[in-house]
Amino acid sequence: MKLEANPSLKDASDVHVAGGASRGGSSVFECVALGLWGSDSHHSRLRQQVVDYMYENMQEYAHFLGDDYASYLESLRHDEMSGDELGIRALADKFGTSISVLTGDEVLWCLRYPPKKLKTRRELVLVATPNARFSLVQRKHTNTSSFIKSLVYLGSRAHPEA
Repeated sequence: MKLEANPSLKDASDVHVAGGASRGGSSVFECVALGLWGSDSHHSRLRQQVVDYMYENMQEYAHFLGDDYASYLESLRHDEMSGDELGIRALADKFGTSISVLTGDEVLWCLRYPPKKLKTRRELVLVATPNARFSLVQRKHTNTSSFIKSLVYLGSRAHPEA
């Protein structure tokens, strides 16, 4: 998604929205790969790493899905399966980075996923769209207060009313 492609985001002057262009279920993985490694071209490798991590750390995540956990992980290996909250939680834990997701919800407009163990001060900010696509929010400038104001603006506009 480009800022100019969505008129409601034009006033978010300190951010650039990128990534998540795939038509499959890989937009979360593309955005995280772009944020961590500077390119979304390794999203499949990232997906496989997080699924392996979720197998290795089953005790952390399996209780959310119970008996369906193994089939969930097998489905998550495939690009057609979209990343979800459990996958985002595991991405944060695996790579030791905080991930925030801006939504269009009036109350829960920013979902934060801090890692179990922080390995980097880098924080990834994603914007969720109504069609289950995600985009990465990146800073254009180093002025933190300007960036925070832009994030608040984006959070309020993630799902503009028709």
